[in-house]
Amino acid sequence: MALLDRVIGTQEPKLPVHQFCAALREWSDGAVTRVQVISAFDISVEEAIELDWLRSKYQASLKQDVIASVFEGIMALAERGLLGYDNKATIIARINSIG
Repeated sequence: MALLDRVIGTQEPKLPVHQFCAALREWSDGAVTRVQVISAFDISVEEAIELDWLRSKYQASLKQDVIASVFEGIMALAERGLLGYDNKATIIARINSIG
C-alpha cells in the first residue's frame, strides 16, 4: 500500500500525518471532495484505491470521532515506528480492527 508508505514516511514524497488525517476526515464529513484530497496530496491512481479503503473505514464506523482519533494516533506512532507500528502488516491489521 503505497499511500500508507507515504503517510508513515517509508516512501517519498512523505505525506504530513496530521494534515492527511484532517483531509481524510474533511472528505468523510463531506466538507471537501475526493478530487480535492487527491489533488492536495498528489495521490496516484494506485494510491487512490487505498484512500478509498481508508475512507470506507471512516464511513463504516458508527463512532467516526473515535475512528478519526485512533487512525491519526496509529499514523503518528507508525511515522516514528513506535509501539510495534513499524511494519505495514501490523498497521493494516490495526486499522482493520478499528470498530
